[in-house]
Amino acid sequence: MSHDVINASPTKELFIDTLVRDVSITDAILDLVDNAIDGYIRNEYTERKKVTINLSSSGFEIWDSCGGIDVNSATNEVFRFGVTRSAIHRLGVYGIGLKRSIFKMGSNIIFESDDLKNYFRVDIDVEGWKKKAEWEFKFTDLRKSTGAAFTKISINNLFNEFKVTFGSNKFHNELSSRISKTYFIFLKNNVDILLNDNPIVPFELSIGFSEEIEPAHKSFSVNGVDVSLTAGAHPDYENPGWYIFCNNRLIILGDCTGLTGWGKRGVPHYHTKFNRFKGFAFLDSEDPIKLPWNTAKTGIESSLPIYLKVLNEMQNITIPYT
Repeated sequence: MSHDVINASPTKELFIDTLVRDVSITDAILDLVDNAIDGYIRNEYTERKKVTINLSSSGFEIWDSCGGIDVNSATNEVFRFGVTRSAIHRLGVYGIGLKRSIFKMGSNIIFESDDLKNYFRVDIDVEGWKKKAEWEFKFTDLRKSTGAAFTKISINNLFNEFKVTFGSNKFHNELSSRISKTYFIFLKNNVDILLNDNPIVPFELSIGFSEEIEPAHKSFSVNGVDVSLTAGAHPDYENPGWYIFCNNRLIILGDCTGLTGWGKRGVPHYHTKFNRFKGFAFLDSEDPIKLPWNTAKTGIESSLPIYLKVLNEMQNITIPYT
């Protein structure tokens, strides 16, 4: 290396540690479910498809029948750390979810997919890969289709903390509950998700309203995001507040805080006398980077201009029901 050139390249150890540090194991698994549902959307299916998750103290596996991944995408997009604008899908945002998830769980990874044209397999020995200078993986197997479209990720040699977590019935129940809520719309309309062979039932949430009081509606577009708001008196007293969906993924569930405008700009602080109020905000964009969700897709970046515009309209249609 020339003496007038300074080496600023990252080390793989630091990169992986930084990548996985701030994501919970539940959110890491949901990132993999996002990838499966993106496949469903990308392939424009109309019939129901399946996602299965199996986990225990000995390993993790997720399989889906949502169309598979083509070899070109695997070569140029899927395993890249970051994403090109052309590679963005509806739920995958920054091109880090897959890598963050698999590197977080264990040190031996097998990635298989078949798109009905070709089948490929990639084996990753994480510790061995860290020692190599190249930032690339190689196909372990690449051949004509097996005749069934699928994607399957298997992770063995789990890190010790996840051997305990994945063997816990309590964690299984918590994960099932998160999936039930987060993918409420997809579970009702598009996919069946099974956890350790147990079908996950979609969260009980009716988007319909009482006939006693006409709900308010507001639709508009801003900066490439289509927004649809509906709010009013709801027949269900459970879980009042605002529900925010980004590309049909539930991000905020029954919020009654300042995040959704309560206690600000003419909207009173939430009180139990408002327990029939429900509001539904659907934010949709072909480019998910434009949506105001955080990188883990667990919350809203409330200071972004797009959300401030949405929040203003949410407050406007909340006031008449308080």
